[in-house]
Amino acid sequence: MPSSASAENALTCDRVAVMYGGRLCETGETATMIGHARHPYTLGLLRSIPRDVPPRTPLYSIPGAPPSLAAMPAGCAFIARCPVAGSECRDVRPNLAALSGGGLAACHRLPEAAAFFSLREAAQ
Repeated sequence: MPSSASAENALTCDRVAVMYGGRLCETGETATMIGHARHPYTLGLLRSIPRDVPPRTPLYSIPGAPPSLAAMPAGCAFIARCPVAGSECRDVRPNLAALSGGGLAACHRLPEAAAFFSLREAAQ
């Protein structure tokens, strides 16, 4: 799944932290993050990397715009752009939680994110 460019960049650091709206949403070992990201924002970022596509092929982009840092939502900062957001995401800020295989992610809906991006990849 990772492109050669992302694999080459992975050699420059041991760990990666992904932030959205000034909040840490996922962190872990670089190789694990590139191959097995879990947070919907991280998955969207990785999905937007062009991989062996012909010229003029539309590329994936995360819909919407980042929130104003002066008016952050009470819950998850990514809620307005998240394809799997649920009602709990609006009011409850997710805590960083340990992931199997190492790393941490702050998301109420990790299984839904994995399923959503897995289905999108299969459709490509």
